[in-house]
Amino acid sequence: MAIKRDWQRKVGDSPGYAALDYDDASWEQVPLNALWPKGGFPESQQTAWYRLTVDFGRQARQSPQFLGNLGLKIGRVYSAFELYAGGKLIGSRGLLPPNASPDWDRDLVVRVPPEAVSIDGSLVLALRVWGGPEAVTSRWGGGFYGDTLWLGDYFTLASADFKTALAPLFMAALFLLSALFSFYVYSRSASLRSYLWFALLSSVLALYCFSLSDLRFMVPLDFVTYEKIEYASVCFVAPLLVRTVWSILDVELTAFMRAITIACSGLGAALAVVPGLAINFGAIDIFRVFAAVLVYQYLQTIYRAWREGDDKALVFIVGSLAFITTSAHDLFVTLLFDVAPGNMLSMYGFFSLVVCMAVLLSRQYAAVLDNLGELVNERTQQLRDANSRLARHAREDALTQLLNRRGFQESAEQIITNMQAQGSTLSLILCDVDHFKRINDRYGHAVGDRVLQHLAQHLGLNIRDVDILGRWGGEEFILVLPELSLSGAQTLAQRLCDSLPSQIFRIDGIRLGLTMTFGVAQWHLGDSLESLIARADVALYEGKTRGRCQVVSERPSVFQGALS
Repeated sequence: MAIKRDWQRKVGDSPGYAALDYDDASWEQVPLNALWPKGGFPESQQTAWYRLTVDFGRQARQSPQFLGNLGLKIGRVYSAFELYAGGKLIGSRGLLPPNASPDWDRDLVVRVPPEAVSIDGSLVLALRVWGGPEAVTSRWGGGFYGDTLWLGDYFTLASADFKTALAPLFMAALFLLSALFSFYVYSRSASLRSYLWFALLSSVLALYCFSLSDLRFMVPLDFVTYEKIEYASVCFVAPLLVRTVWSILDVELTAFMRAITIACSGLGAALAVVPGLAINFGAIDIFRVFAAVLVYQYLQTIYRAWREGDDKALVFIVGSLAFITTSAHDLFVTLLFDVAPGNMLSMYGFFSLVVCMAVLLSRQYAAVLDNLGELVNERTQQLRDANSRLARHAREDALTQLLNRRGFQESAEQIITNMQAQGSTLSLILCDVDHFKRINDRYGHAVGDRVLQHLAQHLGLNIRDVDILGRWGGEEFILVLPELSLSGAQTLAQRLCDSLPSQIFRIDGIRLGLTMTFGVAQWHLGDSLESLIARADVALYEGKTRGRCQVVSERPSVFQGALS
């Protein structure tokens, strides 16, 4: 049960107020969740006491199960408190004067000792509350905010509190994974600047959500540090959000918007480095102005893009609904009206917006990938034309730009000669596109040719620089793998085989899913290229008869027969 009303409050401080037999009849009766007046109670050094007697009845005192499982949960209190049950201290948050230290943004769940319940079934609760430093009391007064006090089964209260703390921690983990993935994508191509802004935004949001979870205290940082992380991260989120959205929409920042984002970031940096909490509360009004300007510009930019027919703006509008609603709760209610903060909802709004950004970035990345293969092929073609045009025409396949049968044989025989001289080894993979005839029959040979080009690029991107890749003929590709044993070659072939079903090839507006079958053989001393290819072909044929889309290695008996 929640216990909010009929509490007795006394402004002042005395150890005797916690005594079981203390008479509190003359104290003021107030609801427990009534905030103190602005400025608090300076005449008592911002200290007040609360008392309440809960009557469970005599039968409760005779129930060992009831007394053994009785728990109590206290919501958040400015700025520190001590909890007494039956005249004994059973829990606290923060430190009260003279060694005052705030810790208001965390619930407390404790077990009530059985001896705290008297013989007649009554439980006397007493709370000693410190309102906090002047920066806190002048803005919010002091006392309880959010949830107040609950009595019930200890394990039920504790598990519910743990689940509540898990939500922001889970959100932080999601944002962190998003940031790591985006940093990785940006590291692969610095031209994808949107991913850099998105990664920075996700990183700051991960910090923000982590600072909201009670489980953050598993990391040994003090309360003030976590408060500074929370406030500073909010200040950094606003400009990073603007930079990310503007980058996705391909809109240039005006000089005014650039100045606002820099100022907001500077405010976040100041919050992070300036000691104490006073700057946090002083910066709220400044940040409120910056945030209002940025939100207005954000909405205006989204609306303008939508009017101009940019379909990305519609995705932002969908994500912005939850973002604006939750931000209005946290910003204009929590900050604008100086109501004490409770459960922050903006992390869920940010998550919806980040999901929309991720959708747009994935579309952008897919478009880049669609064009990347052709771009790489074009540049590679230019280099090859400049270096050896005639030799290329003689050794390379015109369609896939890979080594043709002649070029591959020459290169492979040279490698085999080197391996034989060094006493080393190599392996060979022969692979074939599954059901390629169906593609030609259904979509035409032009699409079939594009499929071969895409597969050639895919294979080339997933092998080592020392490996040799060629088009053996038709829909067959062949690879020579120096310094790689049969097991190593089989592992590589399996990776190539497994990677194809997850790839969707977009060709002339057609979406195709492709698979290949792989045959693997290992060269040994005295072996020839022809016999090596023959054994790989036998393994490939066996894979085709088994049902395709698999890797088959040569059998020892086949190899021995070939040598004999």
